[in-house]
Amino acid sequence: DQLNMPSSVLIDERNGSLLICDQLNNRVMRAFHRSSPVQAIFVLEVDCVRLAMDKTGDLYIVSRLSDSIQRWKQGEPQATIIIGENGERDSLNQLSRPSSVFVDADSSIYVTDTSNHRVMKFVKDAKEGVVVAGGYGQGNNCTQLWWPRDAIVDQFGNVYVADAMNNRVIRFS
Repeated sequence: DQLNMPSSVLIDERNGSLLICDQLNNRVMRAFHRSSPVQAIFVLEVDCVRLAMDKTGDLYIVSRLSDSIQRWKQGEPQATIIIGENGERDSLNQLSRPSSVFVDADSSIYVTDTSNHRVMKFVKDAKEGVVVAGGYGQGNNCTQLWWPRDAIVDQFGNVYVADAMNNRVIRFS
């Protein structure tokens, strides 16, 4: 009943609940609003660093231990790996220390692949992604990133990256 290094939260408006990535307890918790008749806490046992949710309510979980992105569909007993877990490398089907995930309106998944200094895009159900930001090694010129930590995408497809070690936020059109 205690959190240990919570690293991500999001509101699930469909269920009136708060989802918490409880990183060092290796779980995702669902806590319902106090006014809800259901007060139970749902726990999904999984290595978790960051969370995202798509328009259908599927939950996407960044797992650093397996260098992967997992998807949990509501009602299923466990999450399944959909991206990564092919070894920590830099191929288009591999990740190295992923730190964030973002799902756009078309269900494309964007992953901040931190140790590879890039942001990857995986169209729905793809096993290989494309590099949409960085990917030219560690650096600080306009095509390089250095330890990117987060990325979001606007309605026009622009990718905004929190480029941690360069102390900047950069947009890729």
